[in-house]
Amino acid sequence: MSTPSKAPNLIPIGKIVGAFGIDGRMKIESLTDFPERFDLGKKIYIKGDEHKIKWVAWHKTQARVKLDGFTRPEDVEALVGTLVQVPADDRPDLDEDEFYTQDLIGMKVISVDGEELGELDEVLSLPAHDVLIVGEVMIPAIEEFVQVVDFDEGIITVKLIPGMRGDAEEA
Repeated sequence: MSTPSKAPNLIPIGKIVGAFGIDGRMKIESLTDFPERFDLGKKIYIKGDEHKIKWVAWHKTQARVKLDGFTRPEDVEALVGTLVQVPADDRPDLDEDEFYTQDLIGMKVISVDGEELGELDEVLSLPAHDVLIVGEVMIPAIEEFVQVVDFDEGIITVKLIPGMRGDAEEA
């Protein structure tokens, strides 16, 4: 394994779920929308130690990787459940209408009518689309409902329809 280094601020991109083969390869369940983070030659961190990806293949949502410093299945089995991370500032470029979830958390959310709904608590990643959670309010993260994301003001403007508030609404 590599020499422990002062790891930068890290974010998770995957979780080790098992060994693959007999030479220290591992199965990593991807937790990122950017599979290129597992490309050959990229550097990732496990328990604060930096490792270079020497080989990669994909099977469904799992990256099968060979990293420097791992030579036996036992090396990998001891790490099952451990997060695989990358530096937080090592972000892929996004399109104009795309955002990083962690940048949205904590932003003020208001309705198109000017009603303050609260701060964005969480973004659920669901198969059809993401969902913004503001207290008890669940808002699909699609253009129809998310009208404006203003990073300068720290405000997300949303359009609500009956049923989104989670409480009994009048028709």
